Amino acid sequence: MVAGIGTHGIGLVGLCPLEKKTLAKLADQPLLAGITATYSPRKWRLQQTLMLVAVALLALGMLSLQQPIEKGGAQVEGMEVVLAIDVSTSMLSADASPSRLEQARLIATKLTDTLQGSKVAVVAFAGEAWLQLPLTTDLQAARLLISGLDGKAVPLEGTDLQLALQTAAESLPIADPAHKAVVLLTDGEELEGDAMAAAEALQKAGVMLITVGIGTPNGIVLKDGTGLPVRDENGEPVVSKLNEKLLQQLAAQTGGRYLPPATAQAHTNAVLAILRELPKLPMLNSYLVNYYSYSHWLIALALLLIIVATALTEKRSKKKIAAVAACFLVLILPIATTAQTNTNSQLQQADALYQQGKLDEAAVLYAEVLKANPSAWMAGMHLGNIAYKKGDYEKAASQYQAMLQKAGNDARAKAMLHNNVGLAQAHHKQLKEAVGSFKQALKYQPDDAEISRNLNIALDELKKQQQQQQPQPNPDNKKQQQKANDQLKALQQEEKRIRQQMQQQKKSAKLPGRKSW
Repeated sequence: MVAGIGTHGIGLVGLCPLEKKTLAKLADQPLLAGITATYSPRKWRLQQTLMLVAVALLALGMLSLQQPIEKGGAQVEGMEVVLAIDVSTSMLSADASPSRLEQARLIATKLTDTLQGSKVAVVAFAGEAWLQLPLTTDLQAARLLISGLDGKAVPLEGTDLQLALQTAAESLPIADPAHKAVVLLTDGEELEGDAMAAAEALQKAGVMLITVGIGTPNGIVLKDGTGLPVRDENGEPVVSKLNEKLLQQLAAQTGGRYLPPATAQAHTNAVLAILRELPKLPMLNSYLVNYYSYSHWLIALALLLIIVATALTEKRSKKKIAAVAACFLVLILPIATTAQTNTNSQLQQADALYQQGKLDEAAVLYAEVLKANPSAWMAGMHLGNIAYKKGDYEKAASQYQAMLQKAGNDARAKAMLHNNVGLAQAHHKQLKEAVGSFKQALKYQPDDAEISRNLNIALDELKKQQQQQQPQPNPDNKKQQQKANDQLKALQQEEKRIRQQMQQQKKSAKLPGRKSW
């Protein structure tokens, strides 16, 4: 026994007395010594430590730690635009689907989606006006704020257009007004203030005013929170009407334009067309920021520690060492290759190029983003938009459909993509398929007025198409039918003549002196 311990006892070095005593009960000493000959408590502890550190590094890597290192440096041309949105009670009227306020928010949201490179401010007004968001290039923040605007944003009832325009003007820098504009989204019901005076101040400051009419000239009866009509002091229902005359005068005062009632998309396109005519201001888009990400290095180090910990055994071989090295290279090389890839910056630069009309350059960047991150459905959707703008509707529809699987469970994204598929199919004269796509879009966004309108138009066009495709009458058949009608008419005339003759004969038979059978 002593000899055995002397030969293999090294395997028990590092164990505490209690551990040795417990192990001694499990097996004879020579057998125990042989089993534990290759056991090293130091290596075991080191292996566990490496695994714990690796787990910690993986957790940090999943946090996507980034550090801004430089601005994107891309000079973009943009404008400074204030969106003044009426949130008064009259904007809850439903003569604009689904309501005036909802349509105003939809227009403002669509504008923020297409003003990359510009600065946007948001003013909400009713009986008073509040600057909800100062000028910023963070259009995502503007979009988020606009989507939540309601009557609670301005507690004082009424409609003060003068105060709204003054607040909008105060949010714009005084210097260089040529590239500035205010977009007023309202039904134009001025209950207080002097809007024309504010418009004159904008005109003197060189700021263009674009007024967007929300509602209808015929108007609609206002209803309270219980659904009952709101009545005036005489007990008559209060009718809220779009004041087109005032909105036209306000826009004309500043050299701007008034946009009459239309769909949200039509209003958006019209506003953008007007804004494109304004001089542009070169500015550094602070939204374009290059970030250095540490995640790939943290994950790579974690993988290395896991491989080293796994390889920490007493029995090593050249084949095993080579396999470990190969695994490490396979895991680390893709991470190292993409270490300098900045998907976020590329996407923002591509958006800026897209808004400037540089579609080919934007397409290259979108394709690079999609290659680096196949789940970036937004980049793929913009590639479809570029094909759509170029008139390649079949390619656009195919691109949109490919992005549907990448949108995951994002209802808004799927509604947007299905709607775009429908538009491309409609332009490609695939109206039946377009109707199906619009219906799919409504499943994800049932209350979207724009999608509902697209569906109704597609149904009308499909009906017209089906009527046009009905078989036309054969000219030869028409001639034969006319001939048959002529023959029938002749027979009817002959029958009439015979009946008249028979009646005449009957009268003659009743004359006096005439004999009969």
